[in-house]
Amino acid sequence: MYAGLDSAIGDPTQEVAIKIKPLSMPSGESASSATPATGGPMTAPKPDPKHPKLKRNPQLVSTPSTVQMDDIYAAQLAQARASTTQQYLGALRDIGFTDEHGQFMPGLIETEAARRRATLMHNEQMAVQGVNDSAVRGGAFFSGRRAENLANAQDPYERDLSSLATDVPRQITDRYNDVGNLLSGYALTQDKLLAELAARQATAAQSNPSGPIRTPVKRKVRTKPALMPRGV
Repeated sequence: MYAGLDSAIGDPTQEVAIKIKPLSMPSGESASSATPATGGPMTAPKPDPKHPKLKRNPQLVSTPSTVQMDDIYAAQLAQARASTTQQYLGALRDIGFTDEHGQFMPGLIETEAARRRATLMHNEQMAVQGVNDSAVRGGAFFSGRRAENLANAQDPYERDLSSLATDVPRQITDRYNDVGNLLSGYALTQDKLLAELAARQATAAQSNPSGPIRTPVKRKVRTKPALMPRGV
């Protein structure tokens, strides 16, 4: 499902503008709870409509067109873009993204939680079946001992399922916050690089306030030798 995700962004040096907004997860039920915890075929979880929809392209802040870049700024900015892009892709793998068709592609947090939930439900059912079979063989199916054994058999799985329902929303919230901090951090880095660029340009202007001195090149004038009259 994630094949080719690293190359989806294309040229990491492409300048695209974006308005950065704080990213946060709303409280309440997570998107993972929409997936039934059964042993049958799993369906892809749907994102909460209140969650921000991240796209594969991080759309990093562009350099103002009025800025005259130098080699140092261009190299440092390219490095910052590459690092930000790599971390952004890592976040997408975890929390999912919206493709070019507007469809949500679930991330590893959701899909792994669905697998884990299905496994826990299956193992719990097997444990219940084992207790019931044992009670039938012992002729104590309707006894209080069977109810106690069922509770003990189900308890570890119910605990794990409860923890899973709590951990998944928290993990997704943390990753959304990571994305918000990542994009904001890139904008701050670019501001810092722009300030350093302006300082270098100011220093250069003070060192040579009148600009480079260009000495005009004097062209040599070639004269033809005078012709002597014939017979002289």
